[in-house]
Amino acid sequence: MPVRQFDAIMDAIDENIRWGTVLLHCASGMSRAPSLTAAWMAAVGYCNIDSAMAEIKQLRPFILPSEIVVESIRRHLK
Repeated sequence: MPVRQFDAIMDAIDENIRWGTVLLHCASGMSRAPSLTAAWMAAVGYCNIDSAMAEIKQLRPFILPSEIVVESIRRHLK
């Protein structure tokens, strides 16, 4: 995912979360949506990416985040 697109998604979540629930979805809801949710949680200082993924996995045990996507997010958040 290009950095510009990642930043746009983070900005969209930031702008809309204050109005209530934000729905993030991807084709199957197993990799990109939970990964971007965890990225936002880490970006705002709620918790680190690993803790965010663990929290999301408790709510949706069937997620299977792509290691490539998660590693890319880690690099971008530094």
